[in-house]
Amino acid sequence: MSKISIFTPNGLTLHCEKAPLFTRCLAFTVDFAYFFGLAFLLFILPGNAGLVSSTGGQLWTRAPIFETLSAFGVFFCLCILPAIRHYYHGGTPGKKMFHLRVVKENGEMPSFWDLATRELLKPLDLLPPFCLLCFTGERLGDLAARTRVVQVAPSANEEVVSDRVK
Repeated sequence: MSKISIFTPNGLTLHCEKAPLFTRCLAFTVDFAYFFGLAFLLFILPGNAGLVSSTGGQLWTRAPIFETLSAFGVFFCLCILPAIRHYYHGGTPGKKMFHLRVVKENGEMPSFWDLATRELLKPLDLLPPFCLLCFTGERLGDLAARTRVVQVAPSANEEVVSDRVK
């Protein structure tokens, strides 16, 4: 693992271990399964329930408003909800499971807008020109939000929430 140095405004230098790419991929897989499962249960499954009869014929067509609401619901669950969960609960389920934390370049906790920027740019990471950035260890969302993903001790993850939930 490579170490990164974070220079704080107080003049301190924090030395953290950069999260390994494999661990970040595992955390992403857990998060995707969690949030897509939520989107599937809340928006995709109810939107398609009862549209096909037992003989395979279509009972009725969906109104465009239902398709639009489903699309916005899936977008909310995959891009906005992870940022909200990270901000209020100190991390997503995958990051907590693998003891990862997102921090600003100066060592501070990221704001909600930093986290939203990271999540909104996540779909771009799957496109060929941008996925090469992932192999260098930096996602496009991390570069835009000026954040880093670091590995922390297992007990440090529980202390993040204390100042956000009060």
